[in-house]
Amino acid sequence: MNYIAPFTDDAKAYRDGLQLQFTYNQNVQKKKDLKVASDFLPYLNKNQEWFEHKTVTKAKTYISMCKSPEMLATTLTAINEEIEVEESKLKPDSYLITKLRELINNHKDA
Repeated sequence: MNYIAPFTDDAKAYRDGLQLQFTYNQNVQKKKDLKVASDFLPYLNKNQEWFEHKTVTKAKTYISMCKSPEMLATTLTAINEEIEVEESKLKPDSYLITKLRELINNHKDA
């Protein structure tokens, strides 16, 4: 698979995005006007907001609303409880569990 990777559809789409990016940014004067490949071809983003699980989106919203460390700790505890509920199901959603654990690990030290 590594030998044919440069010829896959993903690689072609990324190259097309880079061409668009370089062509657009060729005469840009200000840094705020620069664009990246995913601005032109949104499907190059790996984590699409519309694709995200509803529970993960809610968790991100609640984490962003936290103003104090106590609020964040309470929110992370609630997320941990949600992980435990999901793990106790007969067929747990491993994507949901992984994403929620990532959120906890990213905000644990904050």
